[in-house]
Amino acid sequence: MTPKELEQAERMERFEATKEVKSKELDKVIDFLKDKVGLKTHRGILLQRSNVEYFRGVNFHIAVLQANKHLLKLMPTFVKDGSITQLENMQDSVRLGQ
Repeated sequence: MTPKELEQAERMERFEATKEVKSKELDKVIDFLKDKVGLKTHRGILLQRSNVEYFRGVNFHIAVLQANKHLLKLMPTFVKDGSITQLENMQDSVRLGQ
């Protein structure tokens, strides 16, 4: 492998590792919102093949803004890299939901 390919492979490994950590943190956030805050979820079928569980965006934003301090503690990687610095208004909640 060339040095450029090695560098790209290392970047991909770091990206995958970060992606896995952030995914676990977001799973904890969703579990907290569903179980503790009481975010109402619905069940549906996606493309007539797989079952999905979803929630309304309005309910999500209200739940996030109510539990903002605890949610920030569940996402240290997002806070550290500056993706999410606060959850004080609707725009911050939208950023988390994307």
